[in-house]
Amino acid sequence: MRKTPIGDSAIQLHTADIVTDEAVLAARALADQISRSCPPFVRDVVAVYVDITVYFDASEREAAVAWLENALASAAFPTDSTSIEPSTHSIPVCHRESFAPDLQAIANRVGRSSGDLIELFASRVYTVGAIGFLPGFAYLLGLDASLHSPRLAEPRPRVRAGSVGIGGSQTGIYPSESPGGWNIIGRTPMPMFDATRTPSARLRCGDRVRFKPITSSEFDRWK
Repeated sequence: MRKTPIGDSAIQLHTADIVTDEAVLAARALADQISRSCPPFVRDVVAVYVDITVYFDASEREAAVAWLENALASAAFPTDSTSIEPSTHSIPVCHRESFAPDLQAIANRVGRSSGDLIELFASRVYTVGAIGFLPGFAYLLGLDASLHSPRLAEPRPRVRAGSVGIGGSQTGIYPSESPGGWNIIGRTPMPMFDATRTPSARLRCGDRVRFKPITSSEFDRWK
C-alpha cells in the first residue's frame, strides 16, 4: 500500500494497482474500518475506486500521521470481498427519445438498433467505483466494451437531473441539473441525492446497480 501526502492536510492511500470490483469493495471496507476510530482532528475519510484519502487539520499533521499508522496496523486488509455485502439497486430508466438525445447516435456507431443497445445496457451489473463531480454522482464500472463512447466535443450547458449517460468506459446518473458532456441515453425518475435524507446519496462505492427499462407511462406515474 502506497501512502502519498496531499498538501499539508491529507494523505492518500493507494490500495491496489488494478481497479476491479473486489478491489473497490476492499478499499471501501478499509475506509469504513479507519472511519470508526477517527479522532476529532480527522475531517473525512473518502474512498474512490482503489484510493482512500484521509483529510485532517493541518495543525495536527503529526498526530494524524501517527493515528493513521495505528489505524492501518489494526485494520484487516486486504479484506475478503466475499465478507462484504454491498447494496444492490434496481434503477428504472426511460429511454424515450426526448430523454435520450444520444441513444441513436451510439446505436448507429456500434451497428445496433436502439432496442438492442437498451437491452445490452440493461443486461449488465454495474459497480459504483466513485462518487464525485456532483453530490451523489456515481461513476459506474461494468459498461460493455462495445458501448464505450467518447464524451461530447461540446458539453451541454444543461443536463436534466436523472439523466443516464455514458462517458468513456463508464456510465452514470446526473443527480441534479448541471452542465455535462456525457452521452445521454435515458432518464430515471428515481432521486439520486436528497440533502434532507441520511445518507444523502442513494449510491456509495462498491454498491451494485442494475438498470430496468420502463415505459413513458411508467415514468410519468412514478411517485
